[in-house]
Amino acid sequence: MKDSKFHNKSKHIEIRYMFVHTDMVKKGKIKVKHVPGTDQIADILTKQLPGEAFRKHARAMGLNI
Repeated sequence: MKDSKFHNKSKHIEIRYMFVHTDMVKKGKIKVKHVPGTDQIADILTKQLPGEAFRKHARAMGLNI
């Protein structure tokens, strides 16, 4: 049995990816750059981090901690 619910939810991802890749990257409007896992600032919002990593990301966000 094929789950069409999953396909419908993931189909919009393909469309967005193609828009970003084709229209924005190829035309030079945005540049995609790899960010190492240790430098993912959003981790402060989604993960429990060791103290120093928390402070590093907080400073990167402009918070005075």
